[in-house]
Amino acid sequence: MAFAHRSPSTKRILREVKELAKPTYDYVAYPLEDNLFEWHFTIRGPEGTEFEGGIYHGVIRLPPEYPLKPPAILFLTPNGRFKVNDRVCLSISDYHPETWQPAWTIRTVLVALIAFLPTPGRGAVGSIDCAPAERRKLARQSVKWTCSECGHTPSHDLERERKHRSADDEEANRVASQLLAAEAKEADQKKKEGRQEGGEKSNQEDTASTTLTTTAATAAASESQSASDSTPSSSSSAAAARSPATTSARRRAGTGDGGAEQQHTQAAATTEASTPETAAATAPSSSRRKGGQRRSRTSSAQTAARPLPPPDTRSYDIIIAGILIAILALLAQQWLSS
Repeated sequence: MAFAHRSPSTKRILREVKELAKPTYDYVAYPLEDNLFEWHFTIRGPEGTEFEGGIYHGVIRLPPEYPLKPPAILFLTPNGRFKVNDRVCLSISDYHPETWQPAWTIRTVLVALIAFLPTPGRGAVGSIDCAPAERRKLARQSVKWTCSECGHTPSHDLERERKHRSADDEEANRVASQLLAAEAKEADQKKKEGRQEGGEKSNQEDTASTTLTTTAATAAASESQSASDSTPSSSSSAAAARSPATTSARRRAGTGDGGAEQQHTQAAATTEASTPETAAATAPSSSRRKGGQRRSRTSSAQTAARPLPPPDTRSYDIIIAGILIAILALLAQQWLSS
């Protein structure tokens, strides 16, 4: 490979090419012959998971500003954890440049990818959550998979036996563990925030429900109060209307001389109170005879017992008389004419 110039990014990439020239049991990575910034990688599924026995191939695309900016990462082998030919969203990928550190290398990315395989997707971009049985099936099928771009069979690229890990591997594993812990902490924080938002929303709904209930109860109480206010008024009117008759009945039911005298007074009032003038004349006479409280009660009894005045028929009499005179005049005129 020949390059026109040696930029800092190119120097860094060439150094990593030398460091990763020899494959390991867990991973291998190499740049394409015609593009130093596009690498193909192969990783082995972690033991004790549904990815055990799987061999997964993918692409790492380094930006021109590498290592100041993170790479884009894509999987080409179906695996049940990451989508195929779609950029994955991880703290080591270009989706999160704020978490990327220039000290991290391609080796760090490979070790972190192995560690992230058995973790839940949590709806991240480029992630999927397949059933464990499906992932085991894909792991078995991955051994026979061949890359159409680089022509490699990934299962042939890795070492057959695990050897002791180098210091670089240990450092990469330490960084991967830190990334996993940070991812788990962030997921827990988001979960707590979601619960808090759900609790606040529930509290708002409860407050709104309580407000509606209070408003309805207040309206019902107002309507009940209005009905109560009108009912005593009607009852008072009915009681007031019944009071003269009741008083009269009680007075009529009196015993001794007082009861007889009251009955005599009421009978006289009923006989004389045929017109308003007679009633007006009767009331003072009764007041003079009885006086005090007896006079007031007798007046109420007279008012209740007084009959309505007869209708005025004088106008009808005048009309009938006029009609009779007209008829007599016509008869007299016919008689004179004959």
